[in-house]
Amino acid sequence: MSYSCSISFKQVPLEDVEQFLHTFKQFCTDHFKDIARDEWGYVPYIRRNDLKPLGDAVSREEWHALSPEEKGKVFPRQFRNVDDRDIGEARGWMCSCLFYFKYAYDSERQMLAVFGVPTATREVFDGTVYFQNSCDQDYERKEYEGIKPFEVIWDKWNNAPEADILKYFNTEHNCSLYDDIRREDPECLKEEYDRRIAYYRRDAAYNEIWRNYEPILYNNEDALYLGLYSWNDIRLMNQFLKACHDICVESKEQDEVEHLEALIGQSSRRLERIISFAESSGGTFDIKAALQRTLQRNPWLLEKYPQYKAACEEVLNSDGAPTPEDESR
Repeated sequence: MSYSCSISFKQVPLEDVEQFLHTFKQFCTDHFKDIARDEWGYVPYIRRNDLKPLGDAVSREEWHALSPEEKGKVFPRQFRNVDDRDIGEARGWMCSCLFYFKYAYDSERQMLAVFGVPTATREVFDGTVYFQNSCDQDYERKEYEGIKPFEVIWDKWNNAPEADILKYFNTEHNCSLYDDIRREDPECLKEEYDRRIAYYRRDAAYNEIWRNYEPILYNNEDALYLGLYSWNDIRLMNQFLKACHDICVESKEQDEVEHLEALIGQSSRRLERIISFAESSGGTFDIKAALQRTLQRNPWLLEKYPQYKAACEEVLNSDGAPTPEDESR
């Protein structure tokens, strides 16, 4: 069965676990913007593309002119198609998915393991390891850096007698390493043998570490879960959603700016992709018409970025395609 998961680890005595989890929660709260930058696209109604500017309460132009305090007052009504049901769904996603983690505590090593924490919060932990079986698992020591019990395991296998590595291979593959190599590459037996020994040192370290957590990944019935926020934490929920909205608007605005740059010849690579997409759909591409549609759809573009006005006028008054000015964009 295929698997992949990121697990973050923290060595902490059992009596201090609760205090650490409080620290983790506060760090999440203090870094909502950083988390939102990674996760905003997964907010349910944003993922469905229901988040659309130019709502009834405030226009996109007015939204950009608002101060952060004023934006907070109109949130979340500044977006069309976002109602109480959408906000409730998003709060449910935050409580039961984004900030809801499977965890385990290893009393022997005094180490807490938390599955799938947001990338922006990993610095609170000693380290994070990405476990998977879609490619080789011969991780270097740096993949376990900061997680002392794992560093000890890696060092143990890296310095283990060769006989232990052969025994590990024979157990895992039910044949001898020599026989396996002879079947695959008999011409360079010694060279391949040394490479395989080094490989299986790292592979053995990975498997010894992973076997402690593999049962936890699949055993949902007996697993323990940690939820950082309550459905009733409305202020915090809205604070995080607002951060997602701000980043979404910034992203959509940046996308429109990059699209405009392509149409006026300042981003040839993107222009090539636009034309290719249009032609693959069975149509032809008219740069002037596309630029006109872009400016009609986003009248704020030239107001906020007047440096593009002359180039736009040149394209609109010309019959030819723009000449790319920056091939590296």
